[in-house]
Amino acid sequence: MTENASPRAPGAQASVEPVAPCAVLITGASSDIGAVYVDRFARRGHDLVLVAPDKQRLDASASGLREAYGVAVDVLQADLTRPDDLAIAEARLRDDARIDTLVNNAGMALSVGLVQQSARAWASLRCRRSRASTSSWT
Repeated sequence: MTENASPRAPGAQASVEPVAPCAVLITGASSDIGAVYVDRFARRGHDLVLVAPDKQRLDASASGLREAYGVAVDVLQADLTRPDDLAIAEARLRDDARIDTLVNNAGMALSVGLVQQSARAWASLRCRRSRASTSSWT
């Protein structure tokens, strides 16, 4: 469209509807690639909901993000391998109308060396990972 062209009648006011604030919920937000996602979304001005089991890390990250980028940051301490914590995160995602993006980056691991890991432990981990990543988050 050229500088002089206008889709509305001369003198007409543009109709601007308020845009609801949007937020990004990021699981696994306290370390590694999750922390990179957190920083990149905050740098672009997105409000955030950070989800991870380590509340101290989450709080420190949230404080730094608020100061550095001026974004709103909520912290949700949750270990998504635990059904009760998963239900809390799921409810937040479902009920918070600001959230329009989910980055599901929750990682899970067994806390023993490779040689000490049993087939049963691996099966349990696979089941938990599947349940956390395919839960009814709508």
